[in-house]
Amino acid sequence: MAIGFIWNEVTSRYFDQRSDLDCVTDSCCRFLQVVMNTKGIIQDVKLAPMVAAATIVILISFMPTFTCHGNAEMKVPVITIHARRYLFSPSTITLKQGQKVRLVFISDDVAHGVVVEGLGIDLNIEKSHSNQATITPLEVGDFEGKCSRYCGAGHNIMTFVVHVTR
Repeated sequence: MAIGFIWNEVTSRYFDQRSDLDCVTDSCCRFLQVVMNTKGIIQDVKLAPMVAAATIVILISFMPTFTCHGNAEMKVPVITIHARRYLFSPSTITLKQGQKVRLVFISDDVAHGVVVEGLGIDLNIEKSHSNQATITPLEVGDFEGKCSRYCGAGHNIMTFVVHVTR
């Protein structure tokens, strides 16, 4: 009960000012400092190391669920594109000008390459693996992507289009 009260006191002072992850990290550190310095049941029963370990486990278990606030980076959208003889799927994607996006290319069969000159993408994708590029398109227009690694007789028709809109 005392631990819960201390935890609530420490976290309530910090959670509305900075990103959740920073706040939880600071709160855990302050919580541990308070627990380690307390002259109560925690030190008498020698529970402080267990409380410290439990706090760290709790911190780690919540890390993937935090949302970003303030000047922390926003989540980047992800678009997955599959490459296989002799096509990209989807064959057309639409992006917004100035919006950062992560493009994940997956080879479903043989090794492929991906080049989109107007967007600065030049990747190799090994057989049954993936590779990715994070881009922020600055210009509006249609950009042709193509396989840049010979993959068979239909290699020259293996293209896709990236539409960048306002």
